[in-house]
Amino acid sequence: TLDLLAGGAEAVILELRNLKGGFEVFRTWLYDRCEMFGLAVPEDTIVEVLVAMLDPLPSARPTTDDLLEWPCFAPFVDATLVLPITERPCVILSHWPNAELSKVPRRDVLTVPGFHQIFSREGAREVEKTRRYQWCGSEFS
Repeated sequence: TLDLLAGGAEAVILELRNLKGGFEVFRTWLYDRCEMFGLAVPEDTIVEVLVAMLDPLPSARPTTDDLLEWPCFAPFVDATLVLPITERPCVILSHWPNAELSKVPRRDVLTVPGFHQIFSREGAREVEKTRRYQWCGSEFS
């Protein structure tokens, strides 16, 4: 977009990092930019994907397999090629310094109220300490 031409991708990423509030805040920011430059506004589905992928916290970003399960992508994906959720690494522990991905425990805990299956038991213990976690641009407690 023109933002990228005017300030560069780095300037846009820095501005996005300062946004707090997930989907609604990002959508408002994006709509304002589109209006300013006379660009078409993307659909909410695209905005949701961008919010999830650009979350500043690495453990809050979905993996490719997580994204491919989203309703907007699922009809175009061969489900037999998507890694089963219980074989995906715990999102918390996979982002610890010096984590060896092959040794990270796999996901086996279902969270409530978000119904996310993104943690191993060990990772869930880390989340219990703070009583909250971030996932795809939103915070849950």
